[in-house]
Formats: sequence, C-alpha cells, structure tokens
Amino acid sequence: MHRVFNCGIGMVVIVAKADAGVAMQLLAAAGEQVHHIGLIEERQGRAQTIVA
Repeated sequence: MHRVFNCGIGMVVIVAKADAGVAMQLLAAAGEQVHHIGLIEERQGRAQTIVA
C-alpha cells in the first residue's frame, strides 16, 4: 500500500503550545511515535490567494 498511496505523515494532533509537552508524553505512553513537526503562526502582511 505504501508504494501505491502517498500516506503522508499520518495523524496530526494540534494543541496549544503550553500543552504540547504533556500531549507528547501521553501519546508516547500510549505507544505512539511522536514528533514535533511545526507550529502555527499568524501570517504577516497580505494573505496570498491561490486560484486553481
């Protein structure tokens, strides 16, 4: 299946920055493989419009 489909990065859990450490510990304790992959920031300037 991994050869046919792009399975991406899997499940994403978004939590407040203050809760990230606890969330990662709980997921790891439940047997999940945990990685911090980024953060959400407010865009500076005008938003770009993409037309497909």
